[in-house]
Amino acid sequence: MQVLAAAFPQMNISSMSGKKIDASRSLSGKLQVLAMPDGLINERVYRVIGAAMNRSEACAALDISSKGTSATREVRLRLLRFSADTLVAVLQYAFENPSPATTCPSIAKLLLLTTTHSSIKVDREMELETTRHDSLQSVGFADLGRGSEDLLVESDWGGAGAFESDLLVIDVSPTDFHPLLTVPTRAYSNLESEDASTQKLDLDRTREEQGKQMCFTKTAWAEKNTWFNPPHVTHPCYPAK
Repeated sequence: MQVLAAAFPQMNISSMSGKKIDASRSLSGKLQVLAMPDGLINERVYRVIGAAMNRSEACAALDISSKGTSATREVRLRLLRFSADTLVAVLQYAFENPSPATTCPSIAKLLLLTTTHSSIKVDREMELETTRHDSLQSVGFADLGRGSEDLLVESDWGGAGAFESDLLVIDVSPTDFHPLLTVPTRAYSNLESEDASTQKLDLDRTREEQGKQMCFTKTAWAEKNTWFNPPHVTHPCYPAK
């Protein structure tokens, strides 16, 4: 509750006992390889009541049919400890009841927090892409060979005729909190042609590169309307910022 009070100051916060949210996306046929899990499916749900704090929240709170607004968020939280006095909070939430615009159906937010024996303070904040965003696919720290652990977050988004999930590799330190790399881990488009691919982080090869490059196994399931059997597999590496 103390972390949520820091994230949503002066708001009414309560636990929604028995409430469970599953925002996973199952797909059928050839597209099942692009299914989106919900990485926060087992997290407790909290009700947070208060006026919208910024433009993204104002968008997500607005029912585009009735033009009414909601002040009630349903929030899930994953809390990770980075050091003795530093926490990372990963928040995923939507407003209760409204039918918002596709540019802001829900919000994913990362907070860097400083803790003392009596308080928690938000030092930095990062909001992820909200367009057709439903859920976070995975959240956690990993040793990529850079000397300290990095935060890895997978987040989905989409557009007309396309959707994807992106892996964000985030540098976390008392003086820094920014993405080193953003790479699509699932991608589908049927705009000019039908294309589908997945990518998985190769931790061993990335550690060999000491995190200067981050290496993946990429599986191309379809390109230019052709589905491959077997799929085409490559092993790209991408430079970190």
